Amino acid sequence: MPYERGTLDTKQIINCNSKHNPLYYSYSTADFIFGRIIWQLLKKIPVGIDSFEKIRKYGFYYIDKTRLIEQIMQNWSEVSLFTRPRRFGKTLNMSMLRSFFELGTDKSLFDGLYISKNKELCEEHMGKYPVIFFSLKSVEGLKFENARYRIIEMIGREAQRYEFLAESDKLSENEKLSTRHLLP
Repeated sequence: MPYERGTLDTKQIINCNSKHNPLYYSYSTADFIFGRIIWQLLKKIPVGIDSFEKIRKYGFYYIDKTRLIEQIMQNWSEVSLFTRPRRFGKTLNMSMLRSFFELGTDKSLFDGLYISKNKELCEEHMGKYPVIFFSLKSVEGLKFENARYRIIEMIGREAQRYEFLAESDKLSENEKLSTRHLLP
Protein backbone atom coordinates (compact mmCIF):
# COMPACT_ATOMS: atom_id res chain seq x y z
CA MET A 1 0.00 0.00 0.00
CA PRO A 2 1.56 3.37 -0.98
CA TYR A 3 2.30 5.87 1.77
CA GLU A 4 -0.23 8.66 2.15
CA ARG A 5 -0.13 11.32 4.85
CA GLY A 6 -2.56 10.40 7.61
CA THR A 7 -2.72 6.67 6.81
CA LEU A 8 0.56 5.51 8.34
CA ASP A 9 0.11 2.85 11.03
CA THR A 10 3.38 2.95 12.96
CA LYS A 11 2.54 -0.19 14.94
CA GLN A 12 2.40 -2.24 11.77
CA ILE A 13 5.53 -0.70 10.28
CA ILE A 14 7.69 -0.87 13.39
CA ASN A 15 6.11 -4.10 14.69
CA CYS A 16 5.63 -2.95 18.25
CA ASN A 17 2.52 -3.17 20.33
CA SER A 18 3.17 -0.97 23.32
CA LYS A 19 4.36 2.47 24.30
CA HIS A 20 6.70 0.65 26.72
CA ASN A 21 8.60 -0.78 23.76
CA PRO A 22 11.64 1.46 22.99
CA LEU A 23 10.92 1.08 19.26
CA TYR A 24 7.44 2.57 19.62
CA TYR A 25 7.07 5.98 17.99
CA SER A 26 4.07 8.21 17.85
CA TYR A 27 2.49 8.85 14.47
CA SER A 28 4.04 12.30 14.14
CA THR A 29 7.56 11.08 14.99
CA ALA A 30 7.37 8.19 12.50
CA ASP A 31 5.97 10.53 9.87
CA PHE A 32 8.84 12.97 10.46
CA ILE A 33 11.52 10.25 10.38
CA PHE A 34 10.04 8.71 7.23
CA GLY A 35 9.94 12.12 5.51
CA ARG A 36 13.54 12.95 6.48
CA ILE A 37 14.81 9.61 5.20
CA ILE A 38 13.07 10.05 1.85
CA TRP A 39 14.35 13.65 1.57
CA GLN A 40 17.92 12.57 2.22
CA LEU A 41 17.66 9.72 -0.28
CA LEU A 42 16.59 12.21 -2.94
CA LYS A 43 19.83 14.16 -2.48
CA LYS A 44 22.74 12.52 -4.24
CA ILE A 45 25.88 11.71 -2.27
CA PRO A 46 28.97 13.13 -4.03
CA VAL A 47 31.23 10.10 -3.86
CA GLY A 48 34.54 10.97 -5.53
CA ILE A 49 33.43 14.48 -6.56
CA ASP A 50 35.85 17.13 -5.38
CA SER A 51 34.45 20.09 -7.32
CA PHE A 52 32.45 22.54 -5.20
CA GLU A 53 30.82 23.92 -8.34
CA LYS A 54 29.59 20.48 -9.49
CA ILE A 55 28.26 19.60 -6.04
CA ARG A 56 26.28 22.83 -5.77
CA LYS A 57 25.05 22.97 -9.39
CA TYR A 58 23.85 19.38 -9.53
CA GLY A 59 22.20 19.24 -6.10
CA PHE A 60 24.53 16.84 -4.33
CA TYR A 61 24.41 16.55 -0.56
CA TYR A 62 26.82 19.15 0.86
CA ILE A 63 27.83 19.93 4.42
CA ASP A 64 28.35 23.69 4.59
CA LYS A 65 31.98 24.50 5.33
CA THR A 66 31.92 28.07 4.02
CA ARG A 67 32.70 29.39 7.49
CA LEU A 68 36.29 28.46 6.55
CA ILE A 69 36.30 31.41 4.12
CA GLU A 70 35.37 33.81 6.91
CA GLN A 71 37.98 32.30 9.24
CA ILE A 72 40.71 32.61 6.61
CA MET A 73 39.86 36.27 6.02
CA GLN A 74 39.71 37.07 9.75
CA ASN A 75 42.94 35.22 10.62
CA TRP A 76 44.76 36.28 7.49
CA SER A 77 48.29 35.05 6.80
CA GLU A 78 50.45 34.91 3.71
CA VAL A 79 50.45 31.12 3.75
CA SER A 80 47.85 28.69 5.08
CA LEU A 81 48.66 25.03 5.53
CA PHE A 82 45.76 22.59 5.54
CA THR A 83 46.78 19.25 6.96
CA ARG A 84 44.22 16.47 6.95
CA PRO A 85 44.39 12.73 6.26
CA ARG A 86 43.51 11.35 2.85
CA ARG A 87 39.85 11.63 1.81
CA PHE A 88 39.03 14.37 4.35
CA GLY A 89 37.92 17.01 1.84
CA LYS A 90 41.09 19.07 1.30
CA THR A 91 40.56 19.34 -2.45
CA LEU A 92 36.86 20.10 -2.02
CA ASN A 93 37.66 22.89 0.44
CA MET A 94 40.26 24.33 -1.92
CA SER A 95 37.72 24.12 -4.73
CA MET A 96 35.23 26.01 -2.54
CA LEU A 97 37.83 28.73 -1.90
CA ARG A 98 38.54 28.95 -5.60
CA SER A 99 34.84 29.24 -6.41
CA PHE A 100 34.45 32.03 -3.87
CA PHE A 101 37.46 34.21 -4.75
CA GLU A 102 37.90 33.58 -8.48
CA LEU A 103 37.17 36.30 -11.02
CA GLY A 104 33.75 35.91 -12.61
CA THR A 105 32.50 33.40 -10.07
CA ASP A 106 28.89 32.23 -10.08
CA LYS A 107 27.68 33.89 -6.87
CA SER A 108 24.56 31.74 -6.79
CA LEU A 109 26.74 28.76 -5.78
CA PHE A 110 26.81 30.25 -2.28
CA ASP A 111 23.10 30.98 -1.95
CA GLY A 112 21.77 29.63 1.33
CA LEU A 113 25.22 28.85 2.73
CA TYR A 114 26.75 30.35 5.87
CA ILE A 115 29.05 32.76 4.01
CA SER A 116 26.16 34.37 2.10
CA LYS A 117 24.98 35.91 5.40
CA ASN A 118 28.20 37.90 5.64
CA LYS A 119 27.24 40.46 2.99
CA GLU A 120 30.21 42.75 3.66
CA LEU A 121 32.79 39.99 3.16
CA CYS A 122 31.02 38.74 0.03
CA GLU A 123 30.84 42.20 -1.54
CA GLU A 124 34.49 42.90 -0.77
CA HIS A 125 36.04 39.59 -1.85
CA MET A 126 33.70 37.29 -3.79
CA GLY A 127 34.77 36.97 -7.43
CA LYS A 128 37.52 39.60 -7.16
CA TYR A 129 40.80 37.69 -7.60
CA PRO A 130 42.62 35.53 -10.11
CA VAL A 131 43.03 32.16 -8.41
CA ILE A 132 45.62 29.57 -9.29
CA PHE A 133 44.48 26.15 -8.20
CA PHE A 134 46.49 22.94 -8.30
CA SER A 135 45.60 19.50 -7.12
CA LEU A 136 48.43 17.03 -7.37
CA LYS A 137 46.00 14.11 -7.24
CA SER A 138 46.16 13.70 -10.99
CA VAL A 139 49.96 13.85 -11.15
CA GLU A 140 50.91 10.26 -11.71
CA GLY A 141 54.05 8.77 -13.05
CA LEU A 142 56.36 5.96 -12.19
CA LYS A 143 59.28 8.15 -13.21
CA PHE A 144 60.20 11.65 -12.13
CA GLU A 145 60.15 12.89 -15.73
CA ASN A 146 56.52 11.80 -16.23
CA ALA A 147 55.35 13.50 -13.01
CA ARG A 148 57.32 16.64 -13.90
CA TYR A 149 55.69 16.74 -17.33
CA ARG A 150 52.20 16.52 -15.75
CA ILE A 151 52.99 19.37 -13.37
CA ILE A 152 54.27 21.54 -16.22
CA GLU A 153 51.05 20.79 -18.14
CA MET A 154 48.96 21.90 -15.14
CA ILE A 155 50.93 25.13 -14.77
CA GLY A 156 50.48 25.86 -18.48
CA ARG A 157 46.71 25.31 -18.30
CA GLU A 158 46.38 27.61 -15.27
CA ALA A 159 48.55 30.27 -16.94
CA GLN A 160 46.34 30.16 -20.07
CA ARG A 161 43.28 30.88 -17.97
CA TYR A 162 44.85 34.20 -16.96
CA GLU A 163 46.57 35.06 -20.21
CA PHE A 164 44.79 38.45 -20.17
CA LEU A 165 46.86 39.48 -17.14
CA ALA A 166 49.92 39.80 -19.38
CA GLU A 167 48.28 42.99 -20.67
CA SER A 168 46.99 44.25 -17.31
CA ASP A 169 48.00 47.67 -16.05
CA LYS A 170 48.01 46.22 -12.51
CA LEU A 171 51.15 44.16 -13.17
CA SER A 172 54.70 45.41 -13.39
CA GLU A 173 56.66 44.77 -16.58
CA ASN A 174 58.59 41.97 -14.84
CA GLU A 175 55.34 40.32 -13.74
CA LYS A 176 53.96 40.58 -17.28
CA LEU A 177 57.14 39.01 -18.66
CA SER A 178 56.92 36.17 -16.11
CA THR A 179 53.30 35.57 -17.08
CA ARG A 180 54.20 35.38 -20.77
CA HIS A 181 56.96 32.83 -20.01
CA LEU A 182 54.42 30.52 -18.42
CA LEU A 183 52.25 30.47 -21.53
CA PRO A 184 52.80 27.62 -23.99
